[in-house]
Amino acid sequence: MTSRSTSVALPRTQRIFNTRKGRVHLHWYMRPSDGLGAFWSCSGDTKEECERIEKAQADKIAAAYVSRKKGGPAPGRVKWLVHKYRTSSDYKGIADSTKRSWNPHFELILTRYGSCTLKQVQAKGFRSQVREFRDSMTETPRKADMFIQVFSRVLSWGVDMEHLDRNPITRMGKLSQTEQHAAQVWTPEELKRFFSDEEIPQHIRDTAELLLRTGARPVDARTLMWSHVKSDRIVKTSSKSVRRGKTPRPLVVEIDERLKALLERLPKTSTHVLTISTGSPWKNTDTLSQGIQRHAKRLGINKRTYDLRGSALTYDLANGMSITDAAIKYSWAETEVQKIYRTYCDAETVLQLRRAI
Repeated sequence: MTSRSTSVALPRTQRIFNTRKGRVHLHWYMRPSDGLGAFWSCSGDTKEECERIEKAQADKIAAAYVSRKKGGPAPGRVKWLVHKYRTSSDYKGIADSTKRSWNPHFELILTRYGSCTLKQVQAKGFRSQVREFRDSMTETPRKADMFIQVFSRVLSWGVDMEHLDRNPITRMGKLSQTEQHAAQVWTPEELKRFFSDEEIPQHIRDTAELLLRTGARPVDARTLMWSHVKSDRIVKTSSKSVRRGKTPRPLVVEIDERLKALLERLPKTSTHVLTISTGSPWKNTDTLSQGIQRHAKRLGINKRTYDLRGSALTYDLANGMSITDAAIKYSWAETEVQKIYRTYCDAETVLQLRRAI
């Protein structure tokens, strides 16, 4: 795509107008996106005023474009620090789904603070400015908290790499006050409703059942290969430990009669255990999770795909697994496992689970 204005035409770029707080803003971006935000921006009271500024600064736009093409912004500013972080080994080790969720926050950081020098970031008053901006997003508290999390991650990396002396926005607290997702489980009634619904494609029900029978994270279920399936157990390396650079942690699941029946029923059209209706593996973990959640929502089940782990854990506890063994199997703190046990493992639920799962 070539962006064209009355005065500038640059290949593989895009110019975008938006309005914020009564002001019109014009931004020039690289396409496809290089993740560094706009390489040139201006503001005015009207679109026409922005175009007049753009025409007057055509040489500067061209120079900024050439500079970006050469390898990123000049050192010493927040936009440079963001660029360095996003090309670092630390960032490359983060899951792709996390990177996608962080992208809008990087754009916001670059738009709001990209031109700030690293000296300004460490000066007195910067923390209060960021806090004030965060507090302006009270209507979307989780977005505000994620913005702070991503920005703080970049600044902390800058401290580790000795680009900064300190991170001024650590321990800022959260606006959102949400319950921990780990304590959520699908109830026996919800499980029965989901698995008995014939409108749900078989491959989606099979995927949900494998998550329930194994207690695996969605990413581990998606990447499970037939070579990981032994005669009496499933053994594979947890994807979570690999992508976080930790010591590889094995995922070991004993194959009971119900899991064995499921594995025997699944089609063997791929090296992957889980496949979609075409016989191919799931494209990514997001697609897998959304496929289950879309049908759950239709049925009035307000739970995440990941919460099937909580149901599997509850089933294990209901059948006598110890708190310590469950904490090891599911990689959760014993206090969290105890919380789930106290909340969901009453006598009636235990009976219903044994019938439903």
